[in-house]
Amino acid sequence: MRRTQLVEMIHANKERMAAAWCQEIRNCEYMKTFHSFRDEELVHRNERVLAHLADSLEAGTSRIETGKFFVIIGKERFREKFPLCEVNYALFLTKKVLWKRMHADGLLASALDLYQALELMNAICDFFDLASFYLIRGYTEEMHHKLVKTGKLTANELREVFSPGSFFYDGTRFDDEFQKIPFFDWHW
Repeated sequence: MRRTQLVEMIHANKERMAAAWCQEIRNCEYMKTFHSFRDEELVHRNERVLAHLADSLEAGTSRIETGKFFVIIGKERFREKFPLCEVNYALFLTKKVLWKRMHADGLLASALDLYQALELMNAICDFFDLASFYLIRGYTEEMHHKLVKTGKLTANELREVFSPGSFFYDGTRFDDEFQKIPFFDWHW
């Protein structure tokens, strides 16, 4: 399987995969917050993630851009009052649907295909691991921001709850903070 095949498959099946993801959400009893959204909204949200994956594989989107994308989603989900475990599980379901589609389309039909796909599989796993990391980071940052606004906790109490590295703060520039993460040395 070539990278271009995978990117083409994602683009050609984005809507179908997002609909399958929506069905996975509907069938999961643990996704109560997601259940309150219309199918069209859920499909749209998942299409954004799949499009970002395809762009990352195709153009080699930087980890900084991927990080920014998922930090924003994490912040949005916090403001929408999603439990963090639901947000993270939704990302897992996206990966599950992607693997199913790859298998259904015969992209992983032979041992040779599997061998050739190893690099792409690693890139996909890296993408979803990075997405999970930054989703959680954006979510906790937004939680911190909300707690600061309430004024109910002192700065020391906040430091006890949010350990260093939970997210960027103290005026650190976003891009500078990303450079401190060791896996930014890796390339897709």
